[in-house]
Formats: sequence, structure tokens, C-alpha cells
Amino acid sequence: MGTFWKNKKVVVVGGAGFIGSHTVDELLRRDARVVIIGKSAFKESKRGGSFINPKAKFYRANAASPGDIGEVFRRERPDFVMNFAALTDIPLAIREPLRDAESIFIIINILENAVRFGVKKILHASSGFIYGNTRRIPTPETEPPQFTNSYAISKFACENYLKFFNAQYGLPYVSLRYANVYGPRRKTGVIPYFIRQIIGNEPSDTYGKKTRDCVFVSDAVRANLLAFEKSIRGSEPVFNIGSGQEASLGEIHSIIKKLLGKPKAELFQKPAKKGEVNRMCLDIRRAKKVLGFAPSVSLEEGLRQTVEWYKEYFR
Repeated sequence: MGTFWKNKKVVVVGGAGFIGSHTVDELLRRDARVVIIGKSAFKESKRGGSFINPKAKFYRANAASPGDIGEVFRRERPDFVMNFAALTDIPLAIREPLRDAESIFIIINILENAVRFGVKKILHASSGFIYGNTRRIPTPETEPPQFTNSYAISKFACENYLKFFNAQYGLPYVSLRYANVYGPRRKTGVIPYFIRQIIGNEPSDTYGKKTRDCVFVSDAVRANLLAFEKSIRGSEPVFNIGSGQEASLGEIHSIIKKLLGKPKAELFQKPAKKGEVNRMCLDIRRAKKVLGFAPSVSLEEGLRQTVEWYKEYFR
């Protein structure tokens, strides 16, 4: 594993959530000193518990509040910051854009305090959904954004604030545009929806003909760490992180129902909704070249691990 992370202090905003909690676990395995900022302890299951690793220091704080986050930075003086705080429910972001806009307040607070307290580098969790319904598949980082919904707008706005603080204050950053990250602990999105429906012997609905680039959470976590470990001088610090493979929702549903032993589980296709992305497949060649990133978990294996987790925690 190396010694890069040993005794480094890392503040993880949103470290009680899905990608954040997995990243915290890996940082602790590498002997980093981890501080989590979160509004609340994300519930793990109907039986209670949380995703917060007890070896990390946890601050129940609102990252959108300048006072709250400033106090944490003053006390902890982190080397690095990772930001995973965001509204992850895209349909909700479409219905309630004001809630989604909180992501912009969070990144500004993080950046201002990072400059004030001498943070060495920031990682921001962005999204491949900012490419919208582009015709360029697989989609490279150079593709202009298409703002099909408010979620894409807020993600791209955060990226521009990162670029501004880098130009104005020399604050190093990296922005990772994730594909559809899935795995244990995720409760929103199409894959958890399919699993819940099939387990409950209920039909599933899709809207329009959709495909997704699905990347397993352990691969996303590895990309998060590589973003700090690798030098990206002379390179735009924005990278697609995905599998580089396109799968239809029908294919994903078929794999899940096979894993659950429910061959008769039904999938109905309904008319597409406004604001949704129809096809997603990210070009990850840049991340491979600069970061040394390559996905290692196949869709079938990742879905198997995800299904097993759901069967354990939601029975």
C-alpha cells in the first residue's frame, strides 16, 4: 500500500454517506487520520447502526454553514479535503432545484476554509451526468456540458469554483466525474431500486431506453486515492471515472433477477421523462494515463456483492 497516507490528516465532507464512507474505511486502512463532517449519521439498515467508522473523528455539522465548517478546519488543520456532500437523488434535484443548490454553498465554504488553513489539495465528487444527452459515446472530458437538469448545473458550477480558487489562490484540486457508482451501502439510484423491487416480488419500471456506465464503489475509492497520490502537473485536473462500458437497464435488471433467483421478475418500459440522461458511457483513457486508474470489478461481480449486501441488511 505504500506510506503516502500514513499520518496524513484528511477531512471527508459527506464521509457518512455511500462513496464517502467507503473512502473513509480505505483511508483508515492506510493509516490516515480521518475527520468526517456530516449532517447526521447515515442509517445503515432497518436494524439501526451507521456507516461512520468508529476510528474516525465525526463532527455533526452543516457543511453549508460557514461557521460550522470553519470551526472544524480551525481545530483539525487538515492536509487534504475530500468532498462527497451532495443531493444524490436526481429526480428530487429536478423537482426541487433550491435543495440541490446547497452543493454550491458547500464547495464555496470548503474552498474558503481550505485557503485560510493551508489545505494542500482538494478532491471534489463531480458527475458524468453533466454531459447530458451527448451523442459522443464514450464521452471524453473535453465534451461540453449539457444542462439537462439542475443536478448537472450544480455539479458544473462546483467545478468552476474549484477552477477559480486554483487560479486565484493556487489551491490544488482534482474533480472526478463519476459514472453510475454502485455497491453496498447505496440506497438510491436504479440498481438499488431494481433490487428492492425484485426482492419484494414487484415489477420494475424504466423510462425510455436507457444505458449506464456502472462502476463499482471499490474502484471509485481507488480513483479517489490515486487522485492525491499521482502527480497531475500540466494536466487539467478533471477525470472521468467509470468502467468505460455501456450496459442497458434491461441487462442490469436481468443480471439482478438471476442473482436473486427470480427469473420471472418483470421490467416495464414507460415513456422517457424530461431532464433525464438516456445514454451514459464515459471515456476513461485520461484517468488511465494520468492517474493509473483501471476498473477491476466486473458488472456481474459488483452486482453480486451488492445483492448480497441487500439480502443481509434489508431482510
